[in-house]
Amino acid sequence: MQAEWHRQDANSETKVTGYGFYYDLDLFSDFTYFLTDPIRGDQFEQQDRRWVAGVDAHHTTFSQWLGRKVENTLGLQVRNDWIHNGLYQTEDRVRADKVDASTGTILPATTEADRFTDTQAGFYVENKIQWADKFRTVAAVRGEAGHVDVTSLVTAANSGTATKVLPSPKLSLIFGPWSDTEFYAQGGFSFHSNDARGATQTVEPVSADNPYPNTPSSKIPLLVQTKGGEMGMRTVAVRHLQSTISLWYLHSNSELQQDGDTGGTVASEQSSNRYGVEWANYYTPLEHLAFDVDLADSRALFTTIDGGDAAPNGAGGKRVPEAVGLVIASGITLHDDKGFSGSLRLRYFGPRDLTSDGIYRSKATALLNAEAGYHFKERWRVSVEFLNLLNRRDHDIDYAYTSRVTPTAMPAFTDVFHPVEPFQVRFGIGRTF
Repeated sequence: MQAEWHRQDANSETKVTGYGFYYDLDLFSDFTYFLTDPIRGDQFEQQDRRWVAGVDAHHTTFSQWLGRKVENTLGLQVRNDWIHNGLYQTEDRVRADKVDASTGTILPATTEADRFTDTQAGFYVENKIQWADKFRTVAAVRGEAGHVDVTSLVTAANSGTATKVLPSPKLSLIFGPWSDTEFYAQGGFSFHSNDARGATQTVEPVSADNPYPNTPSSKIPLLVQTKGGEMGMRTVAVRHLQSTISLWYLHSNSELQQDGDTGGTVASEQSSNRYGVEWANYYTPLEHLAFDVDLADSRALFTTIDGGDAAPNGAGGKRVPEAVGLVIASGITLHDDKGFSGSLRLRYFGPRDLTSDGIYRSKATALLNAEAGYHFKERWRVSVEFLNLLNRRDHDIDYAYTSRVTPTAMPAFTDVFHPVEPFQVRFGIGRTF
């Protein structure tokens, strides 16, 4: 559900959007097969039910300072989640106690169950000034506040509240245009959030990763500050072509995250640096025809050796596991030409590190999809989709960790993957009202 109110005149603009929704998830997974309990297996259930409500409001005034155009914006964003979630041991989707074969410890059916509220509020001020014909700035500062109130239904010691406030200043400098080309440089601070339960957790849940009761756990920060910068160029100098190229850098104070699969916290507490290049192109040589090519290549490195990595040699490294490097998204699109439309799209992900020492790496994934459709009688449309047109047997996702594929097999550290869907054809018919 969503509602919006807006108002605009020559001197100001106001927009207020309110929204709310209900979310319900029951997800069953089994990543390690029979590693922990060779009899009942390692299947588990993640449950998440929540009500969400929020508001996004801003007010902008248009004026002049010393003859220069100025826009000033005040904004407020608030979101509140009322959450009931849990993590459970299951067998054939039935909750059950299990036994850790390596220690003999009973793993209770309920690993973790919580009720909590998560409130995020952000207030920001933004200023845009056209200082000269070829130079303008955008300056802003945002104050972010996070507050959680957690009630653990399993371990009372993990109940509690946590609050974090972070300021985030930002500045953009834009030069041009010259010959339909402008240059920009921008930098600032931001944040990423961690799981609310990790911000109040003092005792590790009993799980396959931690079979020992009452193991102390360190709380993790609710909000983690990041900082970064970007510089680039935007141009429409070539007829019908829009092109942007940029170089960027991002530093995160912590890669620490709550692990929803085990209820514990990931051990990678050190900071990280990410940097890369992006090139985006959109070309429209004809009224109904468009080409687009987006390329990005990036690197993600811990600032120190990741000693917590489960690499087979135990040494660890500086590479952030699962961080994507080269990405290509490209396509050809035909827009409503006498009722006909269609597209041919390529999605490519290059190889990426699966462990921080770089010993295990995924292969590349490339998918080519096509779609064609026809509008008739104004409101009707028929379509056909061709997915994985080349019927490639790539991997949709890869991980590297220790697992046991059968009850009698030996545990092994290996690449575990989910394959992409094979070639498919889908037909559709739709009507608008």
